[in-house]
Amino acid sequence: MSVTLESSPCKTLSQGERLLIPPGVPHQVANTGGVPSRYLVVQGVGVFDFIRLTGECDAWYKF
Repeated sequence: MSVTLESSPCKTLSQGERLLIPPGVPHQVANTGGVPSRYLVVQGVGVFDFIRLTGECDAWYKF
């Protein structure tokens, strides 16, 4: 799985790894592997906003 944070390069996470994304930081999560993946998103209180993000990983993942 790859995660793109605003103004940061893509981060690739392997099985069992985790990533803390600070509140208010736009991000994009995508399965870049050749097999299905599952992940858990834990969000604290607040409004969930779906806003399309463009970044360097868009070559492999399009909305």
